Amino acid sequence: MKLSKKIIEELKQLVIVSGKKGHLPNGAVLIDSKTHKLLTSSPSLVAMNNDATAHAERLVISQYC
Repeated sequence: MKLSKKIIEELKQLVIVSGKKGHLPNGAVLIDSKTHKLLTSSPSLVAMNNDATAHAERLVISQYC
């Protein structure tokens, strides 16, 4: 799947926000495979929440489900 410019920009912003908050600079997006629309996104919150399970990938799944 080719990512749209909008989704790429969303990922860039997640990385910037995550890095500024003292986390590893990463983030995750969840995209609908049929419509290619952004469903949800999250930066990593491991350091801020002092929670080793607060990885961006896990957070987007939790937010969506």
